Amino acid sequence: MDSNSFTYSWLKIITYNGHALLRHLSWSLISLGVPKGRQTRVICLADTHSQRCDIPYGELLIHAGDLSQNGSATEIQEIIDWLKSLPHKHKVVVAGNSDRFFDARSRLPEDMSTIGLSSGSEEKKSLPNQVDVPFDWGEIHYLQGTSVTVDCSGISSTIPRYINIYGAPFAPECGPNTENAFQYPVSHNPWAGKIPESTDILVTHTPPKFHRDWYYESPEGCPWLLQELWKVRPLLHVFGHVHTSYGTERVVWNDGESRWEEFCSDLQKLPSQDGRPITLASIFRPKLWLDAAMVMLCGLRGLLTIAWRRPERQSTLMVNAACMSDDGHLGNGPHMIIL
Repeated sequence: MDSNSFTYSWLKIITYNGHALLRHLSWSLISLGVPKGRQTRVICLADTHSQRCDIPYGELLIHAGDLSQNGSATEIQEIIDWLKSLPHKHKVVVAGNSDRFFDARSRLPEDMSTIGLSSGSEEKKSLPNQVDVPFDWGEIHYLQGTSVTVDCSGISSTIPRYINIYGAPFAPECGPNTENAFQYPVSHNPWAGKIPESTDILVTHTPPKFHRDWYYESPEGCPWLLQELWKVRPLLHVFGHVHTSYGTERVVWNDGESRWEEFCSDLQKLPSQDGRPITLASIFRPKLWLDAAMVMLCGLRGLLTIAWRRPERQSTLMVNAACMSDDGHLGNGPHMIIL
């Protein structure tokens, strides 16, 4: 560990835990202001990679991509058939970077003849917006930059409940386009203006930057997606992709959250000391210390102002639903979210 990592690891731990506590308090206050209505059980999973696991029952099942291991049409249809057999009333699926058939740029050679493409065709060279694929989806809603509204009112309920869901598979580059579907350069923004403001549940394969996207010490999420989340603020965001960050995170859209993201960004910009001794210059970085202090101060201020804002668009539950663990098995279970 270099001197910067050693010096600032404890600052990150203290700031993270303080921010997490303020998030929890803010979320609790917001929940008090939300009227109680019909609850919907949402089952979230991702990154099953051609494996199967026990799925609890809920009204809505969401798979956030990487259904398959190698991305062939045969593999994908097998997992679709498994999902079709489950008893959930509504099912929503997006693809992931491992689901290569959906993106002509990454499609396996044996699948080219399925839709009559050659390896040098123009369709293989551009990021797809929509695709016509020969799968039997049954009643599953496959989303690729599209939306669906599902009726979760329930048979015995007299109160209607409709949930708007937007889904997209795109993810920042993590390898060659010939091996990974739906990739875009990290400098390219495919999300601008694409997510409808009426979205209640957002389903993407990639996480947003700095939220359940940490591959050990490296955040792998998309900053452009994070920008759109600040605008849309859905009730629930389901994703996967980064297996090491499985779990949930309650985000409150206030100045404290903005300062936390800025603090994380500044940590990533710290130059490595490469074994050089710790110096006053390496320790005393005023902006980083100021960001850490402002995370706490702005979070406290946010607690005082929550009652004056619209609670339904003030917070988002982030769910990294990656079932695959580092050992190649489905070590993480699906999340059940009560919405």
